[in-house]
Amino acid sequence: MGQLKSLKQLVTIGFSDSQRHIPYVPQMGKDEAIWMLAKWKKLRSIYGQLNDDPIENGRLKGVFGLLGIRTEY
Repeated sequence: MGQLKSLKQLVTIGFSDSQRHIPYVPQMGKDEAIWMLAKWKKLRSIYGQLNDDPIENGRLKGVFGLLGIRTEY
């Protein structure tokens, strides 16, 4: 997330390792989600798994879903 902090607006973000054609799984948690929501007000789509812990991943997807942000992987 640190590499993305200079971006002012983002509508769609996806996580993958394009070199090896495999998903990249950031270990996103509550703090990162709050940061993304505060920083990118127009965010509407997130592609990729958000956390390799299925419970945390489900929680994050639920929060984003409640806010109208589509999550897919």
